[in-house]
Amino acid sequence: MKYTTKREGRWLRVIALRDFGNVKRGERGGLIESHWNLSQEGGAWVYGSAVVCGNAHVCGNAHVRDDAVVCGNAHVCGNAHVFGNARVRDDALVCGNARVCGSALVTRSPLVLARGKWTVTVTDNVVQIGCKQHPLERWLSMSDEELKAVDEEALELKAKHGAEIEELARAHQTQTRG
Repeated sequence: MKYTTKREGRWLRVIALRDFGNVKRGERGGLIESHWNLSQEGGAWVYGSAVVCGNAHVCGNAHVRDDAVVCGNAHVCGNAHVFGNARVRDDALVCGNARVCGSALVTRSPLVLARGKWTVTVTDNVVQIGCKQHPLERWLSMSDEELKAVDEEALELKAKHGAEIEELARAHQTQTRG
């Protein structure tokens, strides 16, 4: 076993029983609702104020931290990270090297594209390119100067792949809304 729990009201606070990854023995982690929520295998961990509840499951080397919440039937696995105020819920699957952060909401599997030096992740309400999140309309309306301020290569990314990213993002977000 890699962790034990201590009851805090309806929640279970995870406590590391041994060192693994960057988690140290005795470290108090986040809150889970049941032992199903966090795998005893691999390097998966729920940190600090993060919450995993319902039938949600975190496994592999995935991390959930900050004020992030994973709930419903969501799964976070592989090397995925969910952090900030992000919410992953319903039947979402966040896996691989995906990063869901800021105020992103994922209610179904995000669309992840590798384009140039960045990973482009489309969730229900944002397009995330590298570490920067923007509502789709905001990213599309950014001027050349604004894009260059983000990164010199951001302008090239938009010129080469902007239409493709827009088309895929609109299709993905339309499917999410039903």
